[in-house]
Amino acid sequence: MALINLLDCFDQCDIWRLNNTNKHMFTWCNRKNKIYCRLDYWFVVEHLANVGKQTNILPSIRSDHNITGTSLINVTSMIRGPGYWKFNTDLLGDTNDINLIKVVISKSEANNKYGDKSAMWELIKMDI
Repeated sequence: MALINLLDCFDQCDIWRLNNTNKHMFTWCNRKNKIYCRLDYWFVVEHLANVGKQTNILPSIRSDHNITGTSLINVTSMIRGPGYWKFNTDLLGDTNDINLIKVVISKSEANNKYGDKSAMWELIKMDI
């Protein structure tokens, strides 16, 4: 239960389980006692889960743990559509929200190492 709460807190997901909902594979086994468990995971931020190209559990040599692996699609080569961002204007009626947004903008400006205004705008929107 603590692991699930931690994953929820940091917006993480098990990419192998997400891509293999109906498979029953294990990453550790004790053949003598016939115990099979999935102990090894790849956790990724949920918004990156859709760029998971392939996830595998493969047998390994000289170990009781199988190999877990994942590969991601090169995100820079993906063609982006004409998206839009919509701000909830109801937040402008609350001074606490306005002050929080000002702090986010200031931090984003201070952390903008590249001088790229469009990248900074995307980071501001993401943080808000």
